[in-house]
Amino acid sequence: MSSQDFKQSEIRNKFAEVVHRLRQYALARRVLNRMTE
Repeated sequence: MSSQDFKQSEIRNKFAEVVHRLRQYALARRVLNRMTE
């Protein structure tokens, strides 16, 4: 595995982590909104 491939997979992992966090955040906000209505 070349260092270029490693860097790309690292970026992809970071991106996937950010997307996952955003999804959790959106879900949490939806739940909070429902609770405070």
